[in-house]
Amino acid sequence: MRMFKTPVVILALVLWFTACAPPPTASPFIPPQSITSSGTTVVAQYTPPPQPTSIGNTPIPSVNQNTPSILASCVNSLHFVEDVSFPDGSMVRSGERIEKIWRVENNGTCGWDTQYRIRLVNGDQLGAPAELALYPARPGTQADLRIIFIAPSESRTYLSTWQAYDNKGLAFGDPFYINFSVQSP
Repeated sequence: MRMFKTPVVILALVLWFTACAPPPTASPFIPPQSITSSGTTVVAQYTPPPQPTSIGNTPIPSVNQNTPSILASCVNSLHFVEDVSFPDGSMVRSGERIEKIWRVENNGTCGWDTQYRIRLVNGDQLGAPAELALYPARPGTQADLRIIFIAPSESRTYLSTWQAYDNKGLAFGDPFYINFSVQSP
């Protein structure tokens, strides 16, 4: 019976000490605020202390603060995979509604968010907006891009070319297009 008492007593002491200790919590930094006579709230700004330029007589090399971090940079890329609907080269009637879906892959390292766009870059607008949101996609995933077009009344072949643009307005990736002919009535 004595063999079981010692571990039970030790376990009870460990539980008692840990139960009495407050749990560790991180307290967020909240800058002090003051209200001016005009009612405007002023928030204190942190200014880092000046960095030493030398240790004794040995100069410390400076670091270029404008160099982007490798962790902060990413590469935008879009790879056209396939036409999901409406094969290129199809014949349509004047005024026909055309739903075109392209499957693309985000083969870059940047995620596409709501600031990413697709834009008409060449050819006919065909009743579609000239710019639309690019479907959000994480790197390595595929997305289906869908645009509704309206076939014009003139009998001829039409081409509409589109391109992805990043959140800074720079074009990237493979262009994708729709190509069809309107039949005469």
